[in-house]
Amino acid sequence: MLLLRPARAASRVLVVAAAVLALALCIAVPAGAKPDQFSEPGFAPAAGGVAFPAFWSNPATGDIAGIQIRNDGPSAGDVELWYLGAGGEAPRLVRVEPALPPGAGFTYLPPADLGELRGALYARPSKPGVTLQGVANLVVSDPAGRRLASSGGIGQLTGPTSSYLPRLRPGDGSSITLLPVATGVPVPATVVYRALDGRVLHQAKVTLEPFRPAQLPLAPSALPQVAGESVFSAQVTAPGPVAVTAVRQEGQDLLAYNAVAAPPAGEASIDVPLVLANDSGTSTTLHVQSTAAAAQDVTIDYGPNQAETPVSGLAACPFGPTTTRQLPAGGGVALESGEQFAACAYVGSARVTAPAGAVVVVDQEGPAGASAYEAGPSDAAERVVLPLVQSNDRTVGWVQVANRTGKLLRVSGGPGQNSDGGAGACAVGPAEALKLGGWGTESVDFPAAVTGFSGCRFVGDFIARATGGSVAAVANQVVKEPGYADGLSSYIGFPAAS
Repeated sequence: MLLLRPARAASRVLVVAAAVLALALCIAVPAGAKPDQFSEPGFAPAAGGVAFPAFWSNPATGDIAGIQIRNDGPSAGDVELWYLGAGGEAPRLVRVEPALPPGAGFTYLPPADLGELRGALYARPSKPGVTLQGVANLVVSDPAGRRLASSGGIGQLTGPTSSYLPRLRPGDGSSITLLPVATGVPVPATVVYRALDGRVLHQAKVTLEPFRPAQLPLAPSALPQVAGESVFSAQVTAPGPVAVTAVRQEGQDLLAYNAVAAPPAGEASIDVPLVLANDSGTSTTLHVQSTAAAAQDVTIDYGPNQAETPVSGLAACPFGPTTTRQLPAGGGVALESGEQFAACAYVGSARVTAPAGAVVVVDQEGPAGASAYEAGPSDAAERVVLPLVQSNDRTVGWVQVANRTGKLLRVSGGPGQNSDGGAGACAVGPAEALKLGGWGTESVDFPAAVTGFSGCRFVGDFIARATGGSVAAVANQVVKEPGYADGLSSYIGFPAAS
């Protein structure tokens, strides 16, 4: 069973903070998988597929991307993993997972004999009735230590692209990757970089070949127009579907998140499941980016505080305040939670309301490292799936579930199927019935908050299902082993059909 508390002991944020993993370092390839295979022509995306624009492996340096794939559909089916290189080579079938059952998942780590890879990965179901979800855990290694980031897989896209990367910084090793995911002719894409005040810094036009990722570096030498900006944004537009992921390397920190699609015209309400302030040295920055052509005022409503008191000598903040900020046309605003809650501790959530449209990225930073996750108007639902949480001797996780209604909400939540089927794997019990107060949040720590998870291994999903309302969720993870300069990562949960 889950042991949930109305308030999370904030002093444990370094031990159980957050969610997505050092998967690449501690999971074995399932014995039933077929071996890696040769390049094959004729690749095409399929309904229910999922794309990972940022994917890499370098046995010489230790850089690696570990992928967790889950079947959220009603039917079992084979899953093909295709490597899409940036250098013009043909799509390459690297793995076939046979007959993946509904609700089950598996892990893919590129084997060393494939050599250096730097491109994208696409998971493709073999038949209708299989709907894939996934998470990429990105690891970069250098003499200063390993750094970890996570990004969610991007589901099937259709139609034109208009998406936003609200929070970027110039830096060596930082980049955005564009992956066109439709068959046919090349796709012309436009990338507009803007300053925080909305000024256009640079406009780039890129011709994208089908299924060939294009990486746009953000180093000052490659993009001098943004070199003088501490923070800037980008908007990607194209007449066809393009998946976009940002990777930021900032000192010893590695962060990743996906571009957020422009919301429909009119008011946007964005749920931000996790906001931290002064939580044993960990705080978040909530970055709101306008998608409107004119200036607008946005409102940020913070939810109830679940932090216990005292926290590092600070009292818990009172019920979250309401903040109003003006966004310039095409511009953004960064709200440092440590400034909003300057002399107290806060663990909760927020709702951003923008009369003419906006999107959000949240940075989290503390002694364990840094991470980021994106949030848009459609991230809350009656059912939210987190395809990857971990609990083992190397990695621990924390899932934050947020009630997005103003009333008491009953939620069924808990870990699902365990992909780690070896000796010492955790046995999973039935989901628990949770009660979340209006706009309230709950934390589920792995392994401490799950009975029977101590001393065993779990790699699998977490599902939250609400009755009569909607929830949003974030998964976090911390790598405990030595050698990590940044062992913290985060990603937003996937709203899914019931």
